[in-house]
Amino acid sequence: MNINEKCKNIEQQIRELKTPNNKILPIRDGIICIEKYVTAKYKILWILKESNDVENGEGGGWSLTEEICNKSWTEQSKYKGGRTALRRMSYCSYSILNNFISYHDLPNIGQSEDVFEAFKQTAYINIKKIPGNSVADEKLIHQAYIENKELLLQQIETYNPDIIIAGNTLQYFFCDLPIDEDNDKKYFDDKTKNTSYYSYPNRLYIHAWHPSYFRISEKVFCNEIIMAAKDWVIKYKK
Repeated sequence: MNINEKCKNIEQQIRELKTPNNKILPIRDGIICIEKYVTAKYKILWILKESNDVENGEGGGWSLTEEICNKSWTEQSKYKGGRTALRRMSYCSYSILNNFISYHDLPNIGQSEDVFEAFKQTAYINIKKIPGNSVADEKLIHQAYIENKELLLQQIETYNPDIIIAGNTLQYFFCDLPIDEDNDKKYFDDKTKNTSYYSYPNRLYIHAWHPSYFRISEKVFCNEIIMAAKDWVIKYKK
């Protein structure tokens, strides 16, 4: 199967996941725009926890990737839910794909569609495919990882990213991915220890806070991810 067929197969597997009832359905995720992803300078995969989409006992049943791929930032920013996360993810993606521009020098996403277009060159998945509420329940995320592990690892294998950026989710994968947590962990800032990363010749794993986490400023969140990626390219990338 080619990449398009593999992605369709994964989407079908997500559609078939068990749900609590017929009013809450899985949200499909994956590569945002396949033709842009496969030609990107670096293939970037974002891994978050779940989509906040349950209201009045209903939610889901749509494609995260299609919603992003088919909308401009002007259209996307009208929705308050997830706007902060998407903006920060877009800034990081734009910088990494454009020679690691510092946060200070990034174009404003509201004034340049190029920033959001860069995010469309990435892949974006959630551990829990069934939507949740505004605050993720860590026990439910952990249970979803156990139940979806085979599918999640299949997504990583299929998308074959150069860089994985985990929004407070890498801890779930430590036993299932070739990461030496004890010996290879590096911090961008040894004092704050906000962002850790693991550098290997063929892949970089970044363990950051969730992009919506309010205690980390946008500048700090973005710059630490950007500099971790730059360090990997300069010192480790094969």
